Amino acid sequence: YRTMIDVKNYASWYGMVISETDGQYIISNEKNEIRFKPGDRAFFVNDKTFNSDVSPQIVNDCLYIPLRSFAEAMGSVVSWSSEKSCVTID
Repeated sequence: YRTMIDVKNYASWYGMVISETDGQYIISNEKNEIRFKPGDRAFFVNDKTFNSDVSPQIVNDCLYIPLRSFAEAMGSVVSWSSEKSCVTID
């Protein structure tokens, strides 16, 4: 299983705005830009390519992204507590 998060929540945590053009989504702020397409495992942070083991997906008109891959690409440390069934992002 992978923890997926609504892109709106992710963007708000990092102070970013979301835009979409021709099926490509962009999450950005003054320092960073993340570009991706639902269904594609490759994504780009400031033009550097990253790959996730799962792709972003749209479910019930809500866009979800893989939390670990995107958070780590932004320099965050992500850990999982199986005891608590909880994700921690530092």
